Amino acid sequence: MKKIITLLITLSTVLIFGRMQIFAEAPKISLDNDYGEIQRQFNKWLDTADYMNEKGWKNYARYLYNNSFYVDSKGKLDVERFRFNQIEQKNRNDRILDDAGWIPAGPGYYAPSYDTLSGHGIGRLNCVTFHPDDPNTFWIGAPEGGIWKTVNAGQSWMPMNEGLTTLSVSSIAVDPNNTDVIYLGSGDFDQEKAYSFRAHGVFKTTNGGLNWEETGLNINTPGFNRSSVRDLVVSPDGNSILAACYFGVWKSQDGGMTWDTTLDWAICDMKQHPQRKNEVYAMTHFSWSRGQGSWIMKSTDFGDSWEQLSFNTTDSIMYGRMEMEFSNADPEYLYILCVGEQINRRGFHALHRSTDGGDTWEMMSDINSSPNIMAWYDGVANGGQGTYDVMLITDPDDRDKIYVGGVNVWGSEDGGATWNIATLWLNALGPSLHADQHYGAYRPLDGYFYICNDGGIYRTKDIIPGKTEWITEVVDKSNEGVKPDAPVRRFETKWENISGNMEITQFYRMGLSKNHANYVTAGAQDNSCYYLNSNEDWINYIPNYDGMETMIDYTNPDRIFGAWQFGGLCRSEDGGKTVDKNITYEINNSGERGQWITPYAMDPNNPDIIYGGYRNLWRTTDGGDTWLKIFNVDEYIQETGNTNGMSDIEISRTDPERIIIYKSPFYNWNLDTTFIHEMYMSRDGGNSFEPVTQLLPESINLVNDIEIDDDDSDHVWIVGTAGSLGGVMYESKDGCQTWENKNKAMIFPGANYAVVLDSRTDENVVYVGNEGVVYMTSDSMDKWETYSKDLPLSRVYELEINYPSERIYAATYGRGVWYAPLFDPNVSVDDNQSGESSLKISPNPSKDRIEVQIANKKTTPALVSIIDINGRRVRNYNMNIESGQFTIEHGLNPGVYFINITIGSKIMSSRFVVQ
Repeated sequence: MKKIITLLITLSTVLIFGRMQIFAEAPKISLDNDYGEIQRQFNKWLDTADYMNEKGWKNYARYLYNNSFYVDSKGKLDVERFRFNQIEQKNRNDRILDDAGWIPAGPGYYAPSYDTLSGHGIGRLNCVTFHPDDPNTFWIGAPEGGIWKTVNAGQSWMPMNEGLTTLSVSSIAVDPNNTDVIYLGSGDFDQEKAYSFRAHGVFKTTNGGLNWEETGLNINTPGFNRSSVRDLVVSPDGNSILAACYFGVWKSQDGGMTWDTTLDWAICDMKQHPQRKNEVYAMTHFSWSRGQGSWIMKSTDFGDSWEQLSFNTTDSIMYGRMEMEFSNADPEYLYILCVGEQINRRGFHALHRSTDGGDTWEMMSDINSSPNIMAWYDGVANGGQGTYDVMLITDPDDRDKIYVGGVNVWGSEDGGATWNIATLWLNALGPSLHADQHYGAYRPLDGYFYICNDGGIYRTKDIIPGKTEWITEVVDKSNEGVKPDAPVRRFETKWENISGNMEITQFYRMGLSKNHANYVTAGAQDNSCYYLNSNEDWINYIPNYDGMETMIDYTNPDRIFGAWQFGGLCRSEDGGKTVDKNITYEINNSGERGQWITPYAMDPNNPDIIYGGYRNLWRTTDGGDTWLKIFNVDEYIQETGNTNGMSDIEISRTDPERIIIYKSPFYNWNLDTTFIHEMYMSRDGGNSFEPVTQLLPESINLVNDIEIDDDDSDHVWIVGTAGSLGGVMYESKDGCQTWENKNKAMIFPGANYAVVLDSRTDENVVYVGNEGVVYMTSDSMDKWETYSKDLPLSRVYELEINYPSERIYAATYGRGVWYAPLFDPNVSVDDNQSGESSLKISPNPSKDRIEVQIANKKTTPALVSIIDINGRRVRNYNMNIESGQFTIEHGLNPGVYFINITIGSKIMSSRFVVQ
């Protein structure tokens, strides 16, 4: 043991002091709180790598983007300062400005794609937990979409998030004695193991998920350190719970009221013996920040005490992650999948097996004897994403059969000695699974294998591996297609996608049509771009990428554009049926790259003029066929050292000569001012630019969004983050020369991500997207008010206004696209001091009918619609409302719905539940 500890300390020291070079081959870093160092390493690697042909780096790019809003001026994640206030979130609807609330637009179903090779899905899921007795009931957890429940085996889903202060879920456990008692482990372990802004501890429900309360393990618990909760296990009597976190195993013996640490190691997996329920195994993973190696710990008294099993070798000290599973055919057979850290760059390292309950172990295969089953194609390449996506399932009938998931799924029939591929993220071998497997389980109650991945949840009765050599025979890796004249090869496994009817898509950006109502495009995490046409039908285009910025030609809504990571751009002239891919090859060939989310902006008078914000500013005048660099920001690099790409481009909608561009911060420890951000403005359509960075408020760390007034191009709004002020809002009335703080004495919780101005009136009604909240104010209001009725608690990354429909749209990172009517500034905010809506629904929850009451007592003609959680209109009624009340016999399936009542120009809406 002393030799192992000495070796571990030596290795940790070498790694810590060698971290400046760790991107030499491909990214391999520890996601700790030194954001600036991670950014520098990643950018250095990008500058020399053929990153579009490399794999394994996207989760780091996502990490850098999603945490960029919470960085202080020294390049450190400022966890305490920028985490959003839970009390503020709980009370976010304490004032209702209007009876109109937010309604989902979707996508809430598996949208089709015209590309037959598309491997897209609906959104990422982290876990699934089953009802112990009812085969139709189970729960899933999403990294940003909360917890969802089905009572009909996945035909429909209901969000169960009332009372949660975060929609980030990594684990769910059901009390075996009372299935109305459920525990939820928050955070996104696969992406952010520790110091997560969305890891709020363990929550508990006693009524089957109708509402939740936090337990004693929460963000205020000393030593918890905002750790994502990887696993939860409930004791046989239901009184004790174990929570596996990055900062140890925590135990409660009183139903979650109080907790104590029983094992102070960084835990990556925890399993309960299927028969001996007090027997629990915990896997640790290598952590240089904690000075810890990889071991197997066992407890026979439900976590009170732990012993280390004799598993370790020198290599195991370096395991980045381990996943353990008992054989479903013989629980004395235990399998452990080990992922490399520095060795094989998060790819497959070894598969170990015990046939005697963990007393002794045998290595069945390793990187020297096996294909890399964590790789992206055929197991030949090194590396993988095993610290981000990994799962292990055992067969119910054969203790030698196991299935491993990384990017794809592989199967072994001899205990892990040999392997064959079973799924491929590119549908070149027939319909398969989406990439990036995060969780897998076999359920004896219904005989299905279930797998959660970046596309949703899938199931099958049998996993039948194909042949690994098929990939070499069929797949053209250079263009992610099929080789000419390739033989026909098909996987035999029949996968059922049951993640439809669930709105969990993580959208980065969104585009609307200026002149047409209800057309939407949006770019999603690992699920490409979506397009909603006027028939309310979603389709998916540019498959197999992360979707980013999107645009709609305002003269032709069937002409759409979609971008993917670092600036690739495509165009479709027919609503996504055919796609001209990568129309920015001229820029890419110049050696420039954009940011993770590269901004594009369309000229408001000529849709063929588009601006692209790479390291420099580029413009096309023919819809993307050719590009020209129009502003060489590189001239300023000698002074600033900021080689970042741009993060925002804003063009005045009425004065296209006015253009503002912004470069997000570059953190440089060699300068007194460690963060450098840049803003430039053009008054002549991009022919020349003037720097206006030095005129920005000194306190602001990051500008997240810019808005120019339609009526006055000198009138500009910016939102972002600024030190102890949290989210900030500034206004300039003189063309960015001076700025006025418009927070109105409010500390915005978290970050302000988006801003949009309603130009219909002179009131300057402005909306800000925050952490699951939309705020609004106007010139006549002395403070900000929430405008968030029924909006889920998910980051609002973009806000856009569509004037033809008089709607405001929100792109959320975890709950899809939502819309609401624009606020009527002619209605006084003080008209409704009680905070109560004049629209009332009872009973709520209901079964087969609802009673609706409105304040209007006159007989009134109205259009009444009922919309499901996926944005689809399931009922429409034209009726005369008498005495302000009416009854609807709806006959709806269980789920969450929204009633929308239109009376003249007045719109009322509210959420109700059907049980």
